[in-house]
Formats: sequence, structure tokens, C-alpha cells
Amino acid sequence: MLKQIAFVTLIMTALLPVCAQNIVAPKTAQNVSNQLLALESEIESAVVRGDVAFLDTVYATDFRFTHGTGLVQNKAEWLTNVQRISYIERHLDSLEIEQHGDVALVTGRLHVRSHKGIGESRYGISYVRVYAIRGGRWQMLSHRSIHRWDLPTK
Repeated sequence: MLKQIAFVTLIMTALLPVCAQNIVAPKTAQNVSNQLLALESEIESAVVRGDVAFLDTVYATDFRFTHGTGLVQNKAEWLTNVQRISYIERHLDSLEIEQHGDVALVTGRLHVRSHKGIGESRYGISYVRVYAIRGGRWQMLSHRSIHRWDLPTK
């Protein structure tokens, strides 16, 4: 009997790290905030790298990107935009997260530097993003730019 208990304990100890990867953490407000803050940062880094493979996994199938100009792009159009534009930097600040069960709103500001044509473009935007848990993970459903302003050139 002791050998069986020892064997089960050994197996459980070995499998615990593997099983734990598939367990969703409790949805406390702090956990959700930390998850979404990290995801926001990963998304902006991926846009700068042009990593559309990663972005394809975090944007929902029905994702919409609404620019401050009113232009609305679906997921495929936005990913094409990411590949076309050479982003130098996308810096987040003033992020706030509001959770409603499996849905969350993220508001924030984004400072953008990119190459456009022969020069560099610098601007800031304030935005609202909507996330939902789909397939056990957070996916962005929508990005809406609310306000845009030019940033000083250095």
C-alpha cells in the first residue's frame, strides 16, 4: 500500500507542472488586469516586429480596428496594414481595465512612431479595446481610436 501511495505521489508531482499550464487562474480583478496589461504590451511589441502570426492568434476572427479617421478594417485588412507600415515604436500609457465577467474594456493611450513614405510619423491616440475570453484565453474583439494628436519631432 505504501508503495502505491508513493508511486501516485511521484506521478502527481511529475504531472503537476504540466497540468497546471492548462488550468485557468481564478478571474480576480488583479489577475485579469495583469493578464491584459501583459497582453497589451505583447500586442504592441508584435505590431512593431510585424509578427502577424502572433497577432492572428490574439485578434478574434471578427476583430475590427476603427481608426480615428473613421476607417474600419477587419482582421485581415489590419494585419495587412501591420505588414505594410514600418513601426519604430508603440508605447502604451494610462491603461485602465474594466472587467465584466468574460468581457473586458481596456482604455489607454498609445504613442506611435513609424516610417511613412520618406519621413517619420509621430502621433498619439487614445483608444478603447474590447476583449473577451474565447477558447479559454483573452482575444481582442475591437480596437477603436478615439482621439489623435501629433507628437513633437526630436
